[in-house]
This record gives sequence, structure tokens and C-alpha cells, in this order.
Amino acid sequence: MDDRHFRAVVRAALRAGGFDVQVSELAAAERRTKVVGLRLRELVVERLPGFAVQADIVRLAQEDSFVWNRLPSMLAFGHQQGMVFRRLIHPERRALPVALLLPVAAFSAGISLLDYLADALGMAEPIFQVLDQATVASLFSSGHEAETRLRHGYEQTGDLRLRLLFALVAMCRAGIGSLHRRNCDDQGWQELLATFTALHAAQKAVTFHHTGPVAGLGGTDAVVTKSVLPFVAAYQIVELMDPPGTAKRSGRDLARRLGQAVALTDDLVDLLADWQSGTPNTLLASVAAHRGPGGGLTDAWLYRVAGQAGAQIVATLRSAALLYPPHRPAGARLTATEDAARFATFTVARWVGWREELSPPSVFSFRRPRPARALLEPCVGAVSMLLQQQRTGYQEAVHWMTVPRLDGDRVRLETHPAIVFQRAVVLDGLLDAYAAGLDLPVSVLAHEALLVLQAKREDVRGGWSYLPGVPELPPDADDLAMVLQVLSRCGGQPLAAACDQALDLALAVDRGEAVTTWILDPEQAPHRNQVFRRYIELTQAEGVHPDVVANLLYAVGLQTTGTGRQRAASAIAYLESAQDDDGSWPSRWYWGKHYGTYRAVLALAALTPDSRALGRARDYLVSGQNADGGWGADGRSDPLSTAFAALALAALAPHGAGRRLRSALEYLLAIQQPDGNWPGCPFIAFPRVGGPGTHIYRSSTITTSFCLKAILAARGAHSTGRITRPQAKPAIPCRHVPDWPTAADWS
Repeated sequence: MDDRHFRAVVRAALRAGGFDVQVSELAAAERRTKVVGLRLRELVVERLPGFAVQADIVRLAQEDSFVWNRLPSMLAFGHQQGMVFRRLIHPERRALPVALLLPVAAFSAGISLLDYLADALGMAEPIFQVLDQATVASLFSSGHEAETRLRHGYEQTGDLRLRLLFALVAMCRAGIGSLHRRNCDDQGWQELLATFTALHAAQKAVTFHHTGPVAGLGGTDAVVTKSVLPFVAAYQIVELMDPPGTAKRSGRDLARRLGQAVALTDDLVDLLADWQSGTPNTLLASVAAHRGPGGGLTDAWLYRVAGQAGAQIVATLRSAALLYPPHRPAGARLTATEDAARFATFTVARWVGWREELSPPSVFSFRRPRPARALLEPCVGAVSMLLQQQRTGYQEAVHWMTVPRLDGDRVRLETHPAIVFQRAVVLDGLLDAYAAGLDLPVSVLAHEALLVLQAKREDVRGGWSYLPGVPELPPDADDLAMVLQVLSRCGGQPLAAACDQALDLALAVDRGEAVTTWILDPEQAPHRNQVFRRYIELTQAEGVHPDVVANLLYAVGLQTTGTGRQRAASAIAYLESAQDDDGSWPSRWYWGKHYGTYRAVLALAALTPDSRALGRARDYLVSGQNADGGWGADGRSDPLSTAFAALALAALAPHGAGRRLRSALEYLLAIQQPDGNWPGCPFIAFPRVGGPGTHIYRSSTITTSFCLKAILAARGAHSTGRITRPQAKPAIPCRHVPDWPTAADWS
């Protein structure tokens, strides 16, 4: 777990709650902010207080380029606050010149600079020696005590960053004093003093948290007070621009709510850094119960916290009408409330690095096309069915298995559900639909990705298990492959980094060896691995399986870095050698030959497109197509086998298999049911243990997911306009097999 991955998780959590931002609009706003910030930095240098020297501040560019380059964004943030708050008070007035909002900009930059110097550079002592309680109080007196104190602090320090801080405080004091003298709002002046006093106390309590309890005024959390009150104070500074009155104070609650949302975002984004440094953080209050074996935070706990905090941030923004919609009519002028919502939403987006969503292969990193009209109706029907199943937690797709449990030297039977793999399969289909331009909620995609993340095993390294409720079953490469694929497509490599450790273990094979299905950690306690090996032997699941290897290889191929591809070279050689003489690939865990062939074709086409195995696979697929356009066992077509074959053909020859694909699509469209689904067909299949026959799992949800993928993958065949949806025919039943496993599956 690192900051880059955790920010990606936070973005997914926000998106799951309904938060979304147009990256192009955010980028345009950031460009405008940069221009304003540079102008504000010039104004600061031009209008320094009398005791400050311009050469000192300008010299920061050489002595601390980080502070110098960050100063424009610090100032611009305060200026944006001032603009938004001013318009809330006067919705119809024109924007103020940049210079008139300099007191708010100086205040905001001073707070940001103080935080950086005190927390990151450990300069709290010299800061609070000058900015003590007496200095804060003197900022609101009519004498020269405040300037004298700040002048003395400026002259006593040789650190240019501290000199800049004291100059910003003096500029803020001069600006708010001028506003008070001009408009004579004594009540607002005293209320601002109270806010500054509370903010100073909270700032000091958090900064020196090792020396005493972290509590704010009135028993409130000082961490929250420190983060929220700068927004309230900025609003109160803007209030001073008008004569006394109560109407202008009505926006303080909105400013507070905005501060709460940003404060929670700040705590969430800084969670790992604050944990490592011991800095107070409201989200770490219950952390003691969620430490991993090495004393660190567990990934699963962090994923849960991100999900909960993300939902709370969105709820806070929405409750105050501060959630800006990602799609608005072009050219429409924003109301004052919409302007505040845009500022709030963009602030949260910048905090969490929203533009990192551009990382491929995330479906959010490219412009979506308009969906093909000829395929719109059947695809919309399939998506609607899948979304309906999603709302039920995919109950129809749950794979209930009666499995053995190790109880000392005895074996007992229990029934457990499997849904993580199925959830990832459906999410993969929905991601295809979204990438093709179909209209479906992005919050659903993100929510499903979060649920997949939260299913990661906490007790061992290695990622995900097919049956999470059976700890004797080790993590496996097949679940890892599906999780890696959907996380890569939901958030690019930053989100898929959840799989890095498991992928390292899965690919840690000696040269010339292939990837095994089960992921065992050599650093795990020997007893734990003995239990895993005993369970694998009990279930007769040992070995290397081509369907699993192919799925993992394709997932590795989605990664933008070449490291995983290089390490997978031996697995590629194994996969080519595992091809049967007829050009297909066998499956250990799935029904028939078409699934293994589909997975192998996808992997080899992505990683070694010149492999001779692909030509043999094409011959196998072409020769196996039935007269009705489908594929299946024993010459009888079924929708799932047809979907696998069509997906493989689309990957093999997108421009050379048009006729074959059109026939397959005509078959799939003809047997699609009125509610958008396809009947469940045998999918997972493996030999029974201790008895004859095959254990079979089928699901209409799973079949529909792959049929949707097949239609979208082959949509190029519709570009000629020669495909029309055939008249519906009765569904062709899948081959009859027993539905559910029983205790007879196990000896």
C-alpha cells in the first residue's frame, strides 16, 4: 500500500458515492488558477509590509524553489474562496479585481505555509514563539503591537520561509484592518477575532500533539477545528467588505460545510502519511484494532475506511448543494450556489489527484464513442438485466459449493458461497459496455471495484480466494487475474497496484516453469502452507492449468509496464505447448473447450501476436461453427460457448472474420430473452472428487455478461449495416447437467 494506490482507492470511493468531474473542465480551471496565482505572487512582492524586504522574498526562488513555486497556488486558493464567498453574499455583482481579495489570499497562503513549515519541516517552535496567543489578539487591536511583534520575528530569523510567513500575516492584518475601518462592522470584527483565536489554539494543539491531548474549544476535535475554521475565517474576512448586517452572515454554515468536506478529504488523502508520522488524524481513532501481523495497517481496513469516508464526503457536499454535476449545458452562466459547488467539487478533486484517472487502461482515460445504433437495443437490454442483478448483490450468480473443511485430522462438509470471481466477471462486461458508450452509472462500476478490493484476504499474502469463507483454501491465480483486469480498467495501474504483491508471488517461478493455480507465500509460516498443501491434495486440485495461466497472462498484458510481461515469458511458452492438436486449449475448471481457447487466444494475441498457435486456434474456431451460427458441445449451439468463440475470433481477426462474427451475432440476438438476458449455461466445471461425473455451475448473469462482451467486441461487423436483429426464436436449451453440488462431490 502506497499513497498513489490509496489515492486511486479514494477516487473510486468518491465515484461510488456519485462524485464525478470532467477532467477537461478541471484542467481548464487549473490553468485559470495558475494565471491568477502568478499575478497574486507578484502583488505580494509589490505590497510587502514596511519591515519586509523584496529581495528576501524573491531569493526564495533559489533557496527553496518548492515554496516559491507553491506560493501561487496557495494564494490562488484563498482568492477563489473569496470570489465564491463574495458572490454568495452578492449574487448579481461583478467579480472583484484580484487586488481587492488579497487579504483572503494572504490569509489562506499563510495557513498553508504554516502547516508546511511546522509539520513537514519541523519549524513549529520558532513559528509559535512569534505567532503566540498575544500576537493573534494584537492583530485585532488598533495599535502597532502586532506589526512590532511580526517585525521583530522577521528580523530575528534568517530563514526566508519564516520571513515570508510573517510578511503574509502582516499583510492579512493590514487588509482586514482596512476593511474594518472602512465599513465599521464591529460585531463581525469581534467574531473574526474569536475564530482566529480558536483556530490558533487548534493549530497549536495539533502541531504539538506529542506534548498534550489534542482537543479543540468546547470539546471539539482540534484536528477538525484546524481544518474547518480556515474556511469560516475566509468567509468572515469577505463579510468585512460590507457594512454591518445579518444577511451577509447566512453563508457561514455553507463555508463550514465546505470546510468539513475538505477536512475529511485531507485526512483521507493523508491517512498513510499521518499514520507513519504519528500526526493526528480523525480517521485513525480506531486503528489499534486493525493492525496487520507486522503492526501496519491492513489493506482491507484501509479499503473499508476509504469507502466509508468517501461516502461521507459526498454526502456532506450533497447535503449543502455543493456537489457540482459533471455534465452541464455549455455556455450556461453559473448561479452563485453552482459556483460554490464547482469550487467545492474541484477542490476535492484536486486534493485526491483526479487527473491521475488518465492512467491507461482505465476506461475513464479516453473519450467514449457513440454506441452503434444497430446494437443499442440488445446491449441496453443486457446491461439493464445486469444492473438489476447488481442491485440484488448478484444473488442469481452466487456459486454455492459443498466443500470439505479441515478439522484437525478429520474432514467435515460445509456449504459456502462464491461471488467475488463472478462479481469481477460481470464488472468486466459492464466496463466493456461503458467503454462502448452505453449509458450506465459510473458509480456502479466504482462501487463494484470497491467491493472487489474489500474482498482481499487479510490473513495471508496472495490476494483473493474463490471461497473467502474457507481459510484452508489458498489464494489463486484465476481470481487474481479477474481482479487485476477489472481494477486496471477501473483505475489504471494505480488502482491495480492492489494486486502487485500477489502478482509477484504468482510469477515467482523458476525459469522454465509455468504459473501454478495456487499462490503460496514462501515467507508464510510453514504450518500455514502445510494446511494449504493438504487442502489442495484433498480436493485433487494440484498442478498447472492452462485456463488459469491464460487468464493471468492476459491480465498481465493489460499492465503498461514491461516488468510483468518479461517475467511471464515462461508462462507464454507453457501456454503454447498446452494447445491440443485440434487447435483448442483444455480447461481444468471450465466447461468444454471454448472458454480455455478464448482465454488463451486473448493472452497470446496481446503478448505474442505472431504466435503460430493463434493460426491453429483460428482454424479450430472456424471449423467448429454450426449451421445456426453458434458453437457448442456435440454440435448443439449454446450462447455461452458462442460468446467465447466470438470473443476469440474478434481478438484474432477483427477485419478478417466478419462473416463468421455476423453469423454468431445473429445467433446470439435471436435467442436473447425479452428481459435482455441469455439462459444460464454450464460455465464452471470440474471432475467430482470421490464420485463419478462433473461438478457444474451455471448462471444466466454470467452468460449474459459474456454475450454482452461478445456483441460489443464484434460490433465492427455491424458497421456495414447488413445486420438486423432476427425475429426472436425460442431459446436453444443448454445441455442438461446437474445443477448443484452435493456431499457426494467429496470423499
